[in-house]
Amino acid sequence: MEPAPAKKTGKRDKRRIPRFTKETAIILAVLLLALLVWRLIEDASGGQTAVPDEDLCEIVMIDVGQGDAFLIRNGKTAVMIDTGPSKGRDKLRGYLDDAGIGRLDCLILTHPHEDHIGNAAFVINNYGADRVIMPDAQTNTYCFERLLKAVDRAGLGIDVPATGDVYEFGDIKLTVLFASDSVPDGELNLYSPIIRLDFGGASALFTGDAEKWNESEVLKLNRAALDCDILKVGHHGSDTSNSDEFIAAVSPSIGLISCEKGNEYGHPHTRTMRALKKYGVTVLRTDLESTVTVVTDGTGWKTADEKAG
Repeated sequence: MEPAPAKKTGKRDKRRIPRFTKETAIILAVLLLALLVWRLIEDASGGQTAVPDEDLCEIVMIDVGQGDAFLIRNGKTAVMIDTGPSKGRDKLRGYLDDAGIGRLDCLILTHPHEDHIGNAAFVINNYGADRVIMPDAQTNTYCFERLLKAVDRAGLGIDVPATGDVYEFGDIKLTVLFASDSVPDGELNLYSPIIRLDFGGASALFTGDAEKWNESEVLKLNRAALDCDILKVGHHGSDTSNSDEFIAAVSPSIGLISCEKGNEYGHPHTRTMRALKKYGVTVLRTDLESTVTVVTDGTGWKTADEKAG
């Protein structure tokens, strides 16, 4: 005997209809509001991950505490000079990630002190670099050994800078005005090459921890080429660097000093600050302003919140 057909009641099976509760509506509203706020913030800031205009060049002095970490960008081209100390890694990572940095065209390491190469292995391992430039200065520190292992693991060689070398990355031109493989007493700071950046008619000078010995050598060798718009003030503003004669020859309009607030070395030194003031240099410091960005269209440098030109 066949079972009787089911009666049609005209009612739907409520179990098949998802419930749209008040709580669900509130959650969706909060999510939509969060998305709207995020988009508004991104639009207002221009979006940190935006690639710099190909007609512009920017120098970013990343606040990594007591150390140096500079990022130079032009369009998709990215070059780093030094990586700061390991204790500044979170700040470095935060900036590079927010800026959307992928593989570097070049990583330049001025000398093997921890406050300059402390994050070099981290940068190579996590971001990568097509080229590594570093003086032939040896030390037996842990961070230096890690750097060499990272370079080897990445299948890279190390280019040793020499006076007169020219490196071009996109429209960025870097010229080594002075580099020495023989320095007094093997002092690591003295291995720092003095490198000139040119982008169109704008220029900047990077000095690492070069001291007065380096300054006197380059003054004898190539004084005229020192004249630049921006000076990366040597050795975090130390009194062992930044002689009056050197600052006068560079005659910069802007001086960049990377140092930690209240650092134990007293950087920047009072004498250095007086000398910079004497020559009318506008000084920008990470201990006072955190990360600093300057930008140019090839005719003049401005801070990032001003129009370049």
